[in-house]
Amino acid sequence: MKKFLVFILMAALPHMAQALPAPIPPEKLQDMIQFSYASTDGSFQLNCTHWIYNRMAGDFDVVCGKGTKWLKEFSVHLLIRTVPTAKTTSFEIIYLLTDRNSKGPVPRFSSHSQLFTVDTTTSIKEFNMSLGVENDYAQLTLKYQAK
Repeated sequence: MKKFLVFILMAALPHMAQALPAPIPPEKLQDMIQFSYASTDGSFQLNCTHWIYNRMAGDFDVVCGKGTKWLKEFSVHLLIRTVPTAKTTSFEIIYLLTDRNSKGPVPRFSSHSQLFTVDTTTSIKEFNMSLGVENDYAQLTLKYQAK
């Protein structure tokens, strides 16, 4: 009986757990994204640049306001994945941010994850996603454009 149950379980495993497709590699994603920093009240904005910090983890360094007195630095972990099935396509977005400007023993961070599903004929051309920083006095906005 024990061998029979093990056989059944082994036969079912490939159907129970299917591997997710790999996320968009950071090298490709780097040219598809932009970051912008703006105060929540809209009174000022800072230009941002980004580069890959850790390719294996999908981490980027983001610097905003370089050359100004408002220099802001962030570490961003970004994952964007497309999961197609026969009738639908799901899009998974994970956007995590560590505010490297905060002082103290515990860093400040923000995070957002999104999963949405559309029919197979739909594709994402562009999206914007913002995270509050500095106690929500400002936002770091991610802009994604498919290429």
